[in-house]
Amino acid sequence: MLKKIILLFSFLLTTAVISASEPESFIPENSPQVVRVNVNRIVQLPWFSNLFKAADEKCREIGLLLDELKKHNIEPSVFFAGDLWITPIGNTGKEFVILLKTALPETRFAEFFNAQKTRNKNLELDISQLNGHNIYTVKYAPAYKAAGEKPFLATYMANDVIAVIPFGNESAAHINQLQADNNNALVKTVDRKKLCAMISNAVNKKSKFRSINATADLTGAEQRDITLNAAISYKNAKTALRKAMEMQFIAPSFAGLLFGNDQKLMEELTNSLQIVPIKEKVNVSFTLTKSVQEKITAYLAKPENVPALNISPEELSNFDQP
Repeated sequence: MLKKIILLFSFLLTTAVISASEPESFIPENSPQVVRVNVNRIVQLPWFSNLFKAADEKCREIGLLLDELKKHNIEPSVFFAGDLWITPIGNTGKEFVILLKTALPETRFAEFFNAQKTRNKNLELDISQLNGHNIYTVKYAPAYKAAGEKPFLATYMANDVIAVIPFGNESAAHINQLQADNNNALVKTVDRKKLCAMISNAVNKKSKFRSINATADLTGAEQRDITLNAAISYKNAKTALRKAMEMQFIAPSFAGLLFGNDQKLMEELTNSLQIVPIKEKVNVSFTLTKSVQEKITAYLAKPENVPALNISPEELSNFDQP
């Protein structure tokens, strides 16, 4: 997700329409899920600049775009000046809005945006008007469209808040949903001390799943260990216990599927996972240390270790929900 977020914002420019605000104030009131990421903290990590150098093609492209930002004297920590929020928008639950805190003046980024029109041949950039907003639309070249990349647009909801939404027939309606006085109750419960946090409530009242409250943080002396925690609530204690038992069975099987050629690595991963049912909740915790991350990278660097996950979309849709 982070890769796509950085890629999205590397191309965007919009025009301020109201005064300074916070991204979370624009989250639609009825959105049942919100995700918060402190992107500013990420881009200021000592090792962030090396993150994309030894990675796949798309990651390397992101690295080049970040370098291009710096050529225009735009520091990532200025563009990504605070929290980034992701939440569903519209009525289908399949489309999302990204809301970003930025400290970059429009005039500064305008130069960068215009430069991308000639530099990047994979994109078709366009400026238009919609509902009183200046809209910056990004469409992909045919090769990228074939890979499933979809067009999107961006607009400033305030002079320091950028909204990115899918481009299409519902774009105007989506923008109308983003109002400065929105008051989503979930936002108040999000852990703002962690690097990432997520809150999700069940929309379907018949569902046995009720909510997820999850966090992720970078820990350790080098801020390279990844620590995940989640509290999953169910309809009752009986369901929570059954789900905990299912998780405890599935986790080793999944680890074996991915890392079956290295028994010690598989055991390290499964031993780091804690699943504890408490009444109607299941608490899940997992720590991925820097050393284990390096072992995973080395393991997957060998072609014979890359798992063949031949799972059809139909099989995925049949998986039981939380």
